[in-house]
Amino acid sequence: MTKSIILTGSKGLIGRSLEKFLKEKNYEVIGLDLESKLHVEENVREIMAKNTKPKYLINTFAINDHIDTRKKNYSPLDSKLDEFRQYLEINVTSLFSVCREFIKTRTSGRIINFSSIYGLVTPNPSLYEQGAMKHIGYPVSKSAVISLSNYLAVKYSPEFSVNTLAIGGVLNNQSESFIERYSANVPLKRMMNIEEIFPSILFLLNDDNSYMTGSTLTIDGGFSII
Repeated sequence: MTKSIILTGSKGLIGRSLEKFLKEKNYEVIGLDLESKLHVEENVREIMAKNTKPKYLINTFAINDHIDTRKKNYSPLDSKLDEFRQYLEINVTSLFSVCREFIKTRTSGRIINFSSIYGLVTPNPSLYEQGAMKHIGYPVSKSAVISLSNYLAVKYSPEFSVNTLAIGGVLNNQSESFIERYSANVPLKRMMNIEEIFPSILFLLNDDNSYMTGSTLTIDGGFSII
């Protein structure tokens, strides 16, 4: 029987490649992205009510680190609070909206939420060009994704399992200097290729993996342990 999956962020860097991979593995994928307006509660409610067949939900849109495109001369002390609120709105509030409507509209299922290593450790300033530090809203929201997943895992067990992937840096046309600095902080001495995420997805989708919920799988080449 073909498994049906709702995939959010389906046109993003990871979502696009993941959708292609899942379809090649004969999964039925319902892709949702910006045009789905997942930040609007009414839209999320309508989408989930219309798509009750899928028992699997994968949220990749919460990895968004492109909300604030002004990377230069960033200062947490001087930035507008609205920037911080926007990270929380997209990465946490919208994620919660999608997860809860998924749970409300079916009797059982599995949820996989994407977080980041910066939900586990704080960004290292030495990795970034001067004045181009990660926005503080990014790691704060990534930590919240893990907490949100764990809360749902406890509250809605055993009918629903909820797990999180905390992923490291993915190769995506970064500068050579950044790749060198980042790789020097990784035990495997390199950044991640996007397809290296996919085996963990299959592991979490596997029906034989029936005793796992509230877990955070870290895929970062060892970055977060040194």
